[in-house]
Amino acid sequence: YHQAAIRGDGAYRIKGRRTGQDYISFTVHGTDPTGGFGGPVLADINDNDLNLDIPRLSPLTYSLGADYLGDVGGRTVKARVSYSYRDANFYTDANTVGTELQSAEILEASVGVGLMNNRLTLTVYGRNLLDDVTENTINPLPPTFGGPGAALALLNKGRTYGASVRYALR
Repeated sequence: YHQAAIRGDGAYRIKGRRTGQDYISFTVHGTDPTGGFGGPVLADINDNDLNLDIPRLSPLTYSLGADYLGDVGGRTVKARVSYSYRDANFYTDANTVGTELQSAEILEASVGVGLMNNRLTLTVYGRNLLDDVTENTINPLPPTFGGPGAALALLNKGRTYGASVRYALR
C-alpha cells in the first residue's frame, strides 16, 4: 500500500502495470479533523470499476512448428510447417464494442530444394493456408461515420502462395 497527500494546486499522474494477479484500488479521502488519512472517502476506484481486459493481450497464444532438413535423391531438401493460435482480445483500452480482434489460426508451410551444391535454392511456400481473417488494427470511428460502434479495421493478407529463388555467390 502507498499513501500520499494530494494538494489541490498540483497535477498528478498515476502510472503502473497491471498483470493477472494484481488488485488495484485508488481511494481519495477528504480532510481528517486530526490531520491523518482517515477522512471521509470522496472517491474510490477498484478492480470492480476496472473490470476490463488488458488491450492487445490474448489470454492464450501458442505455436507449434516442425522443420525437416535431409537429402532426397542427392539434393538437399528443407521443409517447414508451423501452426499458431491467438485468442480473441480487445484492441482498445476501453474494450469498446466492435474493437475485438478475432481469434486466429495460422498455418504456414514451405518446401525448398538446394541445387548446384546448394548455391541455388528453389522454395515454394504458403502463408495463412487456413485463410483466417486477421486484423492488424481496429480503431473506433466517430458515430457520424457509420453510427455507434463503427470501427475501421485494417486486415492482414489472407491465404498467400509464392515461390522464391535464392542464389549464393561463393
